[in-house]
Amino acid sequence: MSVVGRLWRRAPAWRACLIVALSTTALAAMFPPRLPDLGPMLHKGNRDPATGAQAHYTPQPSPKPSNYFSIDLPPPHEGRSSLIPFAGRQIPLPAGKWAEVAIMRDGGALAVQAEVLARWQSDKLTGLIIVTGTPAVVPAVQAVPSVNRCGDASGLAVHDLSPIGNPDTGLQECWTMNRMATAALKGTGTASQDPLMARSLEKLDKLGVTLPASLVASTYIRADDDGVLKVIVLLPEPASGNSAFIHQTENWMQRWSPLLHKGFDGVLKPVDVTPVLARDPAANARPS
Repeated sequence: MSVVGRLWRRAPAWRACLIVALSTTALAAMFPPRLPDLGPMLHKGNRDPATGAQAHYTPQPSPKPSNYFSIDLPPPHEGRSSLIPFAGRQIPLPAGKWAEVAIMRDGGALAVQAEVLARWQSDKLTGLIIVTGTPAVVPAVQAVPSVNRCGDASGLAVHDLSPIGNPDTGLQECWTMNRMATAALKGTGTASQDPLMARSLEKLDKLGVTLPASLVASTYIRADDDGVLKVIVLLPEPASGNSAFIHQTENWMQRWSPLLHKGFDGVLKPVDVTPVLARDPAANARPS
């Protein structure tokens, strides 16, 4: 008889231990135990052997819901110049230092981003830029919104840059010029319903920035299968309201719109934004 057989017959305690051990092993294989969470342990005490620094556990933030909406107000002292990234594209900035006033992100059915930038001198506004657009890559399930401003013949000037003879109405590029009363931004008209503009004007007011009575709005729009970009450059119109300023702004936009075109395609470089091209009619004007 083997040693195991003799122990099985003569050692009841050993036989019981063997049965318990085999049963426990089988249960552990069928129902593996759950390991404890090591996060709190890392946070409390483990040290990095290479640096001796305390190791920390930082939980990953939960993903934002697809329908989130937020407006952020960044610090105003960070001046921007040359160009800025925006929704996978580049936005050239006219001359001077521009402060980011407010940034909006809307993750609704069609993701949209928007940003407001301002330039001022001696506490008087010398320029306002409103950028709105969709990300550069739009999923196929999201239809690019139709833009009809290119066919608007009203206003001071209309320049349609869309390809001639192109039957695809989704491919558009144009820029227009119009006068805009500052009162429309402050509380009357459709602009008063825009929460981004309301927050932006509230912030500028707290900063002590004075807005002019009238603005000249140059609106650039481009839309294709990759998304939509809308850039509005608002420059203060001189109190005299002479036509020379309108003519100068139109000439400047003729030179500025090609940079917006390149920025939409994501091929714009800082060296492309030369001081001559960036000098808008209000850049060096004395605030009235």
